[in-house]
Amino acid sequence: MKLYFREVGSGLPLLILHGLYGMSDNWMNIARILSQKYRVIVPDLRNHGRSPFTEEHTYDSMVSDIHNLVAGLSIDKFILIGHSMGGKVAMKYALSYSGSIERLIIVDIAPKNYGLQANMGEPTTNHRFIMDALAGLKIETCSSRKEIDSLLSEHISIPSLRDFLLKNIRRNSKGAFYWSINLGVLSKALDELLDGFSGETRNSTVLTMFIKGENSNYILADDAFYIRKFFTQSILVNIKNAGHWVHAEQPELFYNTIEFFLDK
Repeated sequence: MKLYFREVGSGLPLLILHGLYGMSDNWMNIARILSQKYRVIVPDLRNHGRSPFTEEHTYDSMVSDIHNLVAGLSIDKFILIGHSMGGKVAMKYALSYSGSIERLIIVDIAPKNYGLQANMGEPTTNHRFIMDALAGLKIETCSSRKEIDSLLSEHISIPSLRDFLLKNIRRNSKGAFYWSINLGVLSKALDELLDGFSGETRNSTVLTMFIKGENSNYILADDAFYIRKFFTQSILVNIKNAGHWVHAEQPELFYNTIEFFLDK
């Protein structure tokens, strides 16, 4: 599959992989800052943004997409950053192609099955609830983004979460709204997306930094065991006053943390 991607800067290649419901555009502010030192490439993962829709949505298929993208750009060695679902894609990529990774940065996700996590009732982690809420909206009949936001607020009360989700609405040639994420396929693939590491036996010695948002419950204290099981040369860094979208909530501190790790 040929992914849509954005590219800025020059130097050592650095790939950024967005999370579930995300797209390359979410990361362009960070990408532009990093482009002062690196050739930054930010793809839309399959079934997201401007990349193709497909019935298959697994971590293996996404790893294959990234491998094909890297090969097509004739990149041999690169830095890889992944957030949330994109973080799991990045982890799986590093386990498969560790020789091509210069450094690995995983943002607010752990190598574990989130379907078993007790805090799935939290609004930002209850993905089944989120997907059902989005699928239940008849956005094609709405006349404005404000109207869609009002309907979504009946299910999701957090304005910042609604704003993030509604970045995925577009208008077609007739002016009707539609989703730029493949909700049906993503919903069917949700169990796989929440897991992805059951039965995994490989590990990686790539120098790796896991970044946790202080206010996020995606990485818990007990997860250090799983992190070091799969990524033996890893460190865990906590970003103060940030939730799951660390890069958006604390961009300067997030960038400084990345730079410190990459300059070591």
